[in-house]
This record gives sequence, structure tokens and C-alpha cells, in this order.
Amino acid sequence: MFKYALCAVGILLLSHASYSTLQQIRIQKNQEIRSQSLPIDIVAECLISIVFMLIGVTFATKNFENISLDESNKNVKMDTINTHSDFHVLKNRSRVFKSN
Repeated sequence: MFKYALCAVGILLLSHASYSTLQQIRIQKNQEIRSQSLPIDIVAECLISIVFMLIGVTFATKNFENISLDESNKNVKMDTINTHSDFHVLKNRSRVFKSN
């Protein structure tokens, strides 16, 4: 539950930072200030929210599964694993075109 709460807090902080940025840009336009950058508190809030969301997503993901072959799959041949209908169609088409 903590991981989802962390993601939610990160999303709320990011949405608040975006709203604050929008307000700051409107204030700068009204005062006709062109080259002023955003205040440090808005930038810090944005970075903190991104860190919160990354930590929440990292904890929310499941563990990676092992990619080694199981005992049950060790006896299966590669011909039965890689059988796709697309390969058979291409194989049959090449036989037809070679016969002409």
C-alpha cells in the first residue's frame, strides 16, 4: 500500500508544481518580465515529485523471473518452440516459386 501512496503523492506534487508554473508564467507575462527563470521552490518540487514517483514505481513492480530453462523444457526441441505459422507460409511460398 505504501508504494501506491508514494506514487499518488508524487503525482499530486507534480500536478501542484505544474499549476504553480502556470501561475508563475502568467505573473511574468502580466509584469512583462521575459528572461526570469522559475523559482527554485517550483523546480525542487518538480524534482522531488519525480523522485517519489520513481521510487513508488520501482517498489510496485514485481520481481524479475528467472529466464533459465526449467527441467520440463530442457527436453523440448527448438523446432517445436519456434513454430509460427508465418514461417510455414514463407517456407511454402518459396517452394512454389522455386518450382516454376
